[in-house]
Amino acid sequence: MASERDISTAIKLSVLNTVLGALASQRSDDLIVVFPPTRPLLEERKSVLGIRYTNRLDIDTGTVRLNLRRASIVSQRSDALNIALELEGEGKIAVSGRYTGIPASSQPRVELVLRDTIAFRLRAGTRPGTIALYPQRRSVFLTATLHVSLLGWEIPWEERIPLQVEELISPVEIPALISTSIRIPMPARSFSDTRYEFVDTPVSLSNTGTLITPDAIRFDADVTFR
Repeated sequence: MASERDISTAIKLSVLNTVLGALASQRSDDLIVVFPPTRPLLEERKSVLGIRYTNRLDIDTGTVRLNLRRASIVSQRSDALNIALELEGEGKIAVSGRYTGIPASSQPRVELVLRDTIAFRLRAGTRPGTIALYPQRRSVFLTATLHVSLLGWEIPWEERIPLQVEELISPVEIPALISTSIRIPMPARSFSDTRYEFVDTPVSLSNTGTLITPDAIRFDADVTFR
């Protein structure tokens, strides 16, 4: 589709995938999950020879760092990109409880995994000449797995924790596609062999628009010289 705006530029989706891949590999603490005290996490009522007791397991505290392992575009439509995300992390949490009436504590290793495909809407960025990807509101599930051994009580535990994606992931701003200044030739201010010199002239962008094509993101705008 031809653009009727003053300027138009595009970034190929293959290039954007390279940028997303670099984002996925450059950090090791993309998300920090803090486990609040949970009492009880598990409870098991028992009776032996008429004596009743309760086995219980509590989470006392814990922090796990999640790393972004993968971010890649898997499909697109005119106003959104579907991006496959994989976040993984592991750490230790402090647990305590009672088994056959005897108190005990442990620090088992917990694993967290989030794998999902999330739609990102395309909008103009906060800085002139940029565009940003905003995650679409929806729920995703973080899978938590741990195995606790407490005084011979073997406790496998797994839970899918619902999270809101817009609270989990910040908008991703793509570097400037269009400069907000243009170099214009002007008469040289001092006598020399050079008759002209190039001067940076600031411009304002208005009526900005974005469009996703099968192989690129296009950014259109009208230009006003300041």
